[in-house]
Amino acid sequence: MAWQTIPNNTIISFTGKPIRLPLRDEDFEVVYKAYHCPGGCDLTFTSLSIMRDHIADEHPDFPADKVLNMIPQDQDATPSLVVLELLLTFNVQSQGQGVFAPVRKTNDAQQLTIVWQRAWLSHTRHEVLRLKDEQYKWLKALLERKVPLTKAERENMSADEKPEARTVADVMYGMTAYNVQQALLVMAERDAVDVSEPNEEGLHLLSPKGNGVEPVGVSI
Repeated sequence: MAWQTIPNNTIISFTGKPIRLPLRDEDFEVVYKAYHCPGGCDLTFTSLSIMRDHIADEHPDFPADKVLNMIPQDQDATPSLVVLELLLTFNVQSQGQGVFAPVRKTNDAQQLTIVWQRAWLSHTRHEVLRLKDEQYKWLKALLERKVPLTKAERENMSADEKPEARTVADVMYGMTAYNVQQALLVMAERDAVDVSEPNEEGLHLLSPKGNGVEPVGVSI
């Protein structure tokens, strides 16, 4: 079975700037900006789980339902990181009443596991993303699955609006869906790049026919 190779470059949004995703540690937990212990001691934390353990041990009277306004650190999105975030979200939101539950298929668990392992290697080693044909086709098809509108969304539509199912990519990435999907293709399948003149920040804006990744030689 052949392998498909996806460059692991920074993904550029339709605005011409890098897409940003949460910074994660080696356990794929979100890394937050330093947050002072809400229990009153002098410690600071960048891990929510570690801080919760600390509060449970050292400040048992701290209200368990108190909102902690921790702000995640972020990083530039790459195909491998996007795939990891996509699979994590899809797995959670395809359970129970999740938005992706209507489009989950019986073989998703197996394919998700394999693709996760390949994307994790690519992300941690800072290498290209390599997928076998079967997993590559599954990933592309996953992003194109039609997600039906929820009951609440249908009820909020005006009488002259026509209900349209969105794709998984639309739900995940909104107006940046095209750029993300292009970045998850092998080079031979991407649309031709049409790069404009750089703007005042030195970034190149991509036309709707751009491939959503950093053009060669462009500094961002």
